[in-house]
Amino acid sequence: MPDAGSYTRASLGYALARAGQATEARGILADLEKQRARDYVSPVAFATILLGLGEVERALDWADTAYEERRGWLAYLKVNPLMDPMRDTRGSMLS
Repeated sequence: MPDAGSYTRASLGYALARAGQATEARGILADLEKQRARDYVSPVAFATILLGLGEVERALDWADTAYEERRGWLAYLKVNPLMDPMRDTRGSMLS
């Protein structure tokens, strides 16, 4: 899936992580990190995969970056069930 967009790859990484295939999910995460060195990759992509991996604090760090970049994705934080772990961890920002 090298030609797929970052959101598509992040969604796949999330699904793989939730299915117990953390190594594959981490591979996608690493690929996105390499891509970010040369192109823009939304912090949302990183937060999505990290949530799948259960790394909520790291996902929150990327959510903070998304906030700083004024990403429209933030509008879904309160309603997207994928974001539940973040709301449970740092409720003041996400409640």
